[in-house]
Amino acid sequence: GTAAHKMLSAIEEAASLLNPNVSINTVPKKVNLGNPLFAWHHEIFTVKRLAAATVSNHKAHNSLGRINTFDTSVDPEKLYEHTHIIAEGIVRYVSDLADSSVTILDDHLVPNKELLIRTVEFLGRTQRAATLLQRDSPVLLNLEQTLSKYASEVLV
Repeated sequence: GTAAHKMLSAIEEAASLLNPNVSINTVPKKVNLGNPLFAWHHEIFTVKRLAAATVSNHKAHNSLGRINTFDTSVDPEKLYEHTHIIAEGIVRYVSDLADSSVTILDDHLVPNKELLIRTVEFLGRTQRAATLLQRDSPVLLNLEQTLSKYASEVLV
């Protein structure tokens, strides 16, 4: 299969190992090349022929919950669980793990729950609309600082 299919399979395996009650669904959508506005964030990469996807709990790009301009509360436990599943799936895909009975991310490699909670709180109280962000915005400075801990050549 394609890279996207293999990645999805790895995430589905991770979900079945970490929490069988979590279901992973895909909603295929053709990208309208004639429309300069993209419905989902990943579409700009798809146009450039890069494998991409958007992770969302909304099935349609025009869902009322998605176009709401007000922040909604985030359940930290679900965020942690879903982040753990996606991280495990990505690591399984990158390492090409064939054994579907073991997890790769053990206790010290899983996403930090406290960091996730603090990040959600920070984003919830900070202006982050793309049109209003300045180069010295706390959101961009924090993102650049965080990414620099884990990657080189970070440009935000």
